[in-house]
Amino acid sequence: MSNNIQVLGIKNILGVDVPVIEGGFGKGQKGVLAKDIADIHGNRLDKINDLIKNNIGRFDMNDLIDLKSKPCEGLQLANLGFTNMQISKTNNIYLLSERGYTKLVSMMDNSNDKKWEIMDRLIDEYFTIRAVINSEEQIKANLLLSIYNGGQDGIVASKQLSEIEIKEATLPLLEQIQADAPKVEAYEEFIDTDNTYTLTTCAKMLGIKPQKELIPYLKNVGLLTNHNMATSTAVKKGVMVIVPNEWKTQTRVTSYGIDYIRKNYKKDKDKYS
Repeated sequence: MSNNIQVLGIKNILGVDVPVIEGGFGKGQKGVLAKDIADIHGNRLDKINDLIKNNIGRFDMNDLIDLKSKPCEGLQLANLGFTNMQISKTNNIYLLSERGYTKLVSMMDNSNDKKWEIMDRLIDEYFTIRAVINSEEQIKANLLLSIYNGGQDGIVASKQLSEIEIKEATLPLLEQIQADAPKVEAYEEFIDTDNTYTLTTCAKMLGIKPQKELIPYLKNVGLLTNHNMATSTAVKKGVMVIVPNEWKTQTRVTSYGIDYIRKNYKKDKDKYS
């Protein structure tokens, strides 16, 4: 049996952030800490530990490991969510296999019918889910683990996780912009090097007057401020960008924005005329 135990990330089970622990009971086999079992079942850890100790004869090496008395090489108990004080004061830090956990649940208060429902959830959502290594979800799980452990690594991990979440949030928008972008040849004579356009050029491309038609319309629909700057809504939609030039910042319309305004102006112009 492999004694190599590693923490793969964090999994939220019924509102409890549970370290995903693999090894100890064989390659690829997961284990769950008694302290996390206590949290998930709404019990005190000392009661769970007493239940294990009072029935220790019912558990074998395939069910239970005491990480306090049998430390594993390279495994830091602090990475499992324990403080230094908890590590020094506790006599036992129990790790249970799926079979060990099932035995433990059968020993809990028989008047609590909900324990079986909780057990089913934990088995389905934790023990039987195969770990996906190096996937986006696994990377996020590892970052959550670092945040969970705190310290400088946790600060760095928090920043990295934010970057991933921002990327995930903006990716659908970028894909939509790319899918909806008008063909370049349709606007060949107006194309700038960065594929963005001034409001005046945009108006020319659409065959309308910039000051009397386009700009009032953009203000009415919330895409342009009173100072002719793109609103946050326009930027988020990918319709406009704000770029610096030699003298001041300037609002420019994207390729997607040209098509977006063309479609909506025709539809809305009577409403705002």
